Amino acid sequence: MGNFSKSFPSAVQCVFLLMIGLVFSVCVEASDRDRIHDEGPPRDEVHERLHDSSHQQGNKVWSWLPPGEKVQRVLSFRDHNTRVVFLGLVLLGVVSGITGTFLLLRKRSLLSDSVSHATLPGLAIAFIIFELVTGKGNSLLWLLLGGIVSGLLAMASVIYLPMVSKIKSDAALALSLTFFYGIGVVLLSVIQQIPTANASGLEYFIYGNAATLTTGDVRLIGAVAVVCLLVCLFLFKEFSLLCFDSGYTRTQGYSAIGLDAGLMSLIVLVSVVGLQAVGLLLIMALLIIPAVAARFWAKRLFSVLLVSGLIGGLSCFLGVLLSSLYPRLPTGAIIVLTATSFFVLSQCFGSYRGLAHRWLERRKTQRRLLMQQFLRRIFDVQEKHCAKSLHLESEQSCCEKAEPLDIAFIFEGRSWSRSRFERVVRRAARGGWIRLIEGGMLMLTDGGMRLARHYARQHRLWEIYLIRYADVAPSQVHHDVERIEEVAAPEIVREIENLFDSELKCRNMPAEPHEV
Repeated sequence: MGNFSKSFPSAVQCVFLLMIGLVFSVCVEASDRDRIHDEGPPRDEVHERLHDSSHQQGNKVWSWLPPGEKVQRVLSFRDHNTRVVFLGLVLLGVVSGITGTFLLLRKRSLLSDSVSHATLPGLAIAFIIFELVTGKGNSLLWLLLGGIVSGLLAMASVIYLPMVSKIKSDAALALSLTFFYGIGVVLLSVIQQIPTANASGLEYFIYGNAATLTTGDVRLIGAVAVVCLLVCLFLFKEFSLLCFDSGYTRTQGYSAIGLDAGLMSLIVLVSVVGLQAVGLLLIMALLIIPAVAARFWAKRLFSVLLVSGLIGGLSCFLGVLLSSLYPRLPTGAIIVLTATSFFVLSQCFGSYRGLAHRWLERRKTQRRLLMQQFLRRIFDVQEKHCAKSLHLESEQSCCEKAEPLDIAFIFEGRSWSRSRFERVVRRAARGGWIRLIEGGMLMLTDGGMRLARHYARQHRLWEIYLIRYADVAPSQVHHDVERIEEVAAPEIVREIENLFDSELKCRNMPAEPHEV
C-alpha cells in the first residue's frame, strides 16, 4: 500500500502536466488561427458580425475544436498525402515497439539514444561527399546509408569498448553519444559554409518532419518493417535467450556476439528510417516508451511484443491525427506525447503491473486476511467455551456443540476499528460463514466452522514451526505468522503440513502454542 501511495501521485501529476501542455498548445494554435482569420474583415461583414455577436459569444467555448468538415476529411483519408503519412508512421510505430522490446529487455535502452545521435555525422559526411561529387548532396538513400554506417560504428563502440578496456558500459555510452554528436554538429557548420550546398533538408533529420514523407519513403519504411518483423519472428527463441540469459545462450551453441550484433543492427536500421519522421532527438522515445508501457499489460514475451507494437502503432496514428487537425502542432512531438500518455495510463490501469490492479489485489488480499483472522478468532473463542477441546472431536460433533457467542466479546480480541469490524461481520454473514442472532450474538454455520478450523490449523502449524525451528518467542510468534500468511504460497503451507505429518496423525488440530 505504501508503494502505491508514493507512486500514484507522481503518475497523476504526469498525466495532468501532459494534458495541460497539450491543451495549452491546442488553445494557443486555435487563438492564433482566430486572430489571423479576424484581421481586417470586409466592410459588408462588420454589420453581420455585430448582429451575431451574442451567438458567437455562445460558441466561443468550442472555438478550439477543428471544423467538422476537416475532421471528416482527415478520418476518411481523402488526401493522398494524409494516407501516405498515416501509413508510414503507423508502420514505423509498430516495428519500433516490437524491436524496442528486445532492446529494453537487453537492458540497453539508452543505446538507442546514442545510436540516433550518432547518425548525424554519417548524414553530414554523406551530404558533403555527394555534394562535392554530384552536386546533389540531399539524396535520401545515400543520407540514410551514411547514417546507418555511423550508427553501426557508435553501436560497436558502446558494446565492445567495455570488453577490450576498463571503461564501464555507462561511460562508453556517454563517450559515444557526445563524440559522434559533437562531430555531427561540427560537420553541419562546415556544410553551411559550402557555397553550392543546399542543406535545407538536413534539419528534418534532427527535429523530424512527417509532412515531407513521400510514397518512396513509405515504401522504404515498409521494407524495413517487413525485414525487421521477419527477423524477429524467425529468431524469436534466440533473441529471447539472449535478452534473459546470454550465458545460457552460449551453452546452447548460439553466438551471443552475433545475435547481439544482429539485434543492434535492427535497432540502427529502425532508428535511421525513423529520422525523417520524428527526428533523431525523439526516435529513442518511440523505441522505448511502447515497450515499457506493454510491460504493464502482459507477462509473456510474445504478448508483450504484440502489445508494444499495438501501442506504438496507436501512438503514431493518434499523433498524426492530432497534428493533421491542428497543423501548427509538430508531428514528432505529439507522437511522443501520445506514447507517454499511453505509458501513464498503462502504469495506472495496466492489468498486469498497473497501480490500480496492484491496489485492487492488495485490497483483496487484505479483505481475505481479515476474514481469516475473524473466523480464526471465533474458532479460538468457541474452542475455549467447549467442555472438551475441539481438536479431540469430529467436525460434526463440533458443529453440533457450537454455541452462540457475544459479538462484543469477539471484537475485544482484535485491534480493529468498530467500522472495520462491522464490515467484516456483514461480509461473513453474506458469505454464509456466520449466522446473526438477536441480542448481539452470532454463531458459526457448518461451512463457517469447517473454514474456521482450516484457518486455525494453518495458523497454528506456522506458529509451531517458528517456535521450534526459528527460535521465535511464543509471545511474538502470533504477529509474525500474520505477516507470513500475507505472502505464503499454498505450496509452502503443504510443506509445513508434511513436516508435522506424524503429529497430525494423532490429532488433526494442533493445540494453540500461546495464550489467545
